[in-house]
This record gives sequence, structure tokens and C-alpha cells, in this order.
Amino acid sequence: MPNYAHFSPDATRLLAEKTGNPRLQVFVRIDPQDSRSSFFLIPYPDKIMHVPFADLTYDPLRFDSLVEALYGAIYEA
Repeated sequence: MPNYAHFSPDATRLLAEKTGNPRLQVFVRIDPQDSRSSFFLIPYPDKIMHVPFADLTYDPLRFDSLVEALYGAIYEA
């Protein structure tokens, strides 16, 4: 079955605030049954960044923790 990512206004707002880039868009696929199938997509003019949740260390009870981990994976790696 295909995995589709949907635009996430909350992730977009949090990441845009953290980066200062208001043009960012964040798409997310969350599979509550299998976090290994969950991922973020962030389109840039020349590429699309794919970040699986499995590559992130975060507090599963806090969505902002997930976005902070995403920021770290992209901008602090």
C-alpha cells in the first residue's frame, strides 16, 4: 500500500519559527501502528528531503519534540 504524506500546518509553523524561513512547507506521514513507516518530507527548490521518524530521537508524547528532532536532523547534522 502506498504511503502518502500530507501538508502539516503545525509542523510547518514550528519548523518555520525555528529556522526563520516562512517559505518552508512540511509534509508528514504518520502511521500509528508502525512508526518505522512514518516520515517527513520537506521540499526545497532543488531537492526533497525525506526524514524517517526512525532516524529521530524524540518524545513520542510531544509533537514539538518531533519537530525539534527534525530540525536537528536537517540543520545540525
